[in-house]
Amino acid sequence: AIEDIRVLCLKFWDRIDNLQTIGALKPEKQNLIAEETRSVYVPLASHLGMGYVASELDALSLNILYPRRATTYARAVAELRQRLEAPLRKIRSELNKEFEHHKVSVLLKDRWRPFSIAAAKSMHRGFPTLYTLEIQVDRTMDAYLALGLLHRIYPPIPGKLRDHLNVTSQFGYLALKTTVQAGEHRMRVEITTRKLARFNEGGVLAPGFEFRRANFEGLMRSLLEGESAFDTDSLRLASASIQVYTPLGETRSLPEGSSALDLAFDIHEELGLHAFRARINGQTRHLKTRLLDGDQVGIERYDTPHVLPKWLEWAVTPRARNSIRRYLRSRVKDGVPNGS
Repeated sequence: AIEDIRVLCLKFWDRIDNLQTIGALKPEKQNLIAEETRSVYVPLASHLGMGYVASELDALSLNILYPRRATTYARAVAELRQRLEAPLRKIRSELNKEFEHHKVSVLLKDRWRPFSIAAAKSMHRGFPTLYTLEIQVDRTMDAYLALGLLHRIYPPIPGKLRDHLNVTSQFGYLALKTTVQAGEHRMRVEITTRKLARFNEGGVLAPGFEFRRANFEGLMRSLLEGESAFDTDSLRLASASIQVYTPLGETRSLPEGSSALDLAFDIHEELGLHAFRARINGQTRHLKTRLLDGDQVGIERYDTPHVLPKWLEWAVTPRARNSIRRYLRSRVKDGVPNGS
């Protein structure tokens, strides 16, 4: 299945069907299947650009693993949607009027963030982290025109504009991303074409998808090098991704919920092992600090490694966790005690 991507895609759909009809199995078996899905299937689907499939697999698994959290989250989102129905209707009306005036054909879609561990932890931040307005246009040039019209109506938040129409994200996602102040509400907006919207959902199944075999094989090695395919400590790996930037302007894609420590290992294993602390948007921060989309992050380092066992609690990505485990095991093998 690894050599034939088409077979792997069929396995994704088979797993979705299994998760939807899993109720007859014992709870222990259900949890095992859900854990395997989150630790293996979700990151694979993400790397193949299959955003819809990854989100569906993740949401179905989490509803099995954390049913009460999922119910609480769904209730909170439903209440927020009801409360903001009128303001969002007004925003859509204003945008449609502006786009129609400039003869730009658009389709506006509400996207509410599906349940995930990271989403549940972000609930207290409310609307800006739970909702995205998607604007679909006919042509790429219309996307930039729509962006200008959007910013003319609602002022943009500085530092939040990301152009992934010309510079794609790690998983091939194609859209303009911005955050605006729409009245009293700060709102995330993504602008793409109708064709690219299908591309963003279908990934490797869409015509023209640029399959990055090196990235995919690297992920496979990372998963296979882990302690176990069912390592529940690594299940925080989310299907959604964030974009962060180094002080030199280099873009890095990480799973949502990643820490500054994950970024250090993503840049280079040696930087991760020697990491001391982070500077996030110019402010000194702890290595365990969770990163947000658009953060600028620099890593300060020691001259020698200072790896601690508790780093396994801070790291999310298999790459970081496996590097930490290998280093700690080597210290034990050499008879050197690890710190706490």
